Amino acid sequence: MLVMLGVVLLIIGLASAIYLLSYGYKEFKKDETKKSKKVFFLIIGLSEILSPSSLSGFAFLLSLGAILIGIVLITSH
Repeated sequence: MLVMLGVVLLIIGLASAIYLLSYGYKEFKKDETKKSKKVFFLIIGLSEILSPSSLSGFAFLLSLGAILIGIVLITSH
C-alpha cells in the first residue's frame, strides 16, 4: 500500500514539475527579444518564475517534495 502511494506521489510530483517548467519556458518565450542573449535570459526568467516567493515557485517546491516523499515511500518497503 505504501509503495502504491509512493508511486502516485511520484507521478503527481513529476507531472506538476514538468508542467511548471513548461509554463516558465512559455513565459520566457513570450518576453524574449530578438537581440537578447538567450541562455542568460532563460536562466533569469526561470529563476523568477520558480522562486519560492511566487505562487508557482511554491507549487514547484511542493512538487519536488512530493517526488522526494514518493521515492522514500517506494524504497522504504
